[in-house]
Amino acid sequence: MAKPIRLNSLTEDERGVLVESIPLLRKMGNDYWWEDPEFKRLYKKWLEVTKSSHVEGGFEQFKLGIYQMRKQAPLTYKINKVQENAETK
Repeated sequence: MAKPIRLNSLTEDERGVLVESIPLLRKMGNDYWWEDPEFKRLYKKWLEVTKSSHVEGGFEQFKLGIYQMRKQAPLTYKINKVQENAETK
């Protein structure tokens, strides 16, 4: 069973993978979300960056970490989109 991750103990790179994965949460409502190639790529990146320290909970641990990151920094994703839109104008 997945256990909450202490986000404040993660490195910048580890948090970055979770932030990069936030858009996947929309896909995770679908059946077989773990078969999505983008999910697999980011999960593999997560395991590499964390040196497999969170491998015990598997996909569910990674998914919980993404949810936690979204709750901790809910505006991060939206702020980046606003900045991108402002730069294109």
